[in-house]
Amino acid sequence: MIVVALLLGGALLGRPGPLHAQPAPDIKTVIETYKQALSRLDGATVASLFADDVVINDLGMTAKGKAEAIAELGQAVAANPGLTVTFGDTIYVLDTTIERFTFRSDPVTAAGFSRLLVIETIVVVNGKIESYTAVFDSSDAETARFLAATAGR
Repeated sequence: MIVVALLLGGALLGRPGPLHAQPAPDIKTVIETYKQALSRLDGATVASLFADDVVINDLGMTAKGKAEAIAELGQAVAANPGLTVTFGDTIYVLDTTIERFTFRSDPVTAAGFSRLLVIETIVVVNGKIESYTAVFDSSDAETARFLAATAGR
C-alpha cells in the first residue's frame, strides 16, 4: 500500500515516475513493424524488436540471445541474394502470431524452385519478440518438392 501511495503521490505531484512510463507496443504494432521491416530487409529494425533473451528457431537454425540471433539471421540473408519475403494473413492469439510467407531468392530459383512457403510463429512479451519459430510449409507442393530434393543435406 505504501508503494502505491508513493507512486500515486509522485504522479499527482507531476513528477515523472512509473505511472508516466511509455506503455510497451501491442503485439499488432510489433508484428506489423516486423513484417514491414523484413519485407524491406531492414535488419536494424528487425533487431530492435528482439528481446535480449530472444530464442530463434529458423528453418533448423537455432540462436539464443539477441546478438546470436542477429548474427545467424544476417548470415541467412547474406546466403540468399535477391531475397524477397511476401506475407500472407496473420492470426493473433493472445501474445502469439502465426503467419505464412513466401520466400524467394536467387539460390532458390537457381535450384529450380519458384518460391518456398514458410509458416512462422512469433511470441511477443512487453513489446519485444521473445520467441520466433519458422518451418517450411510442407503442405505446399512446391515447398514439399524442395524439401524432398534437399533431404539429407
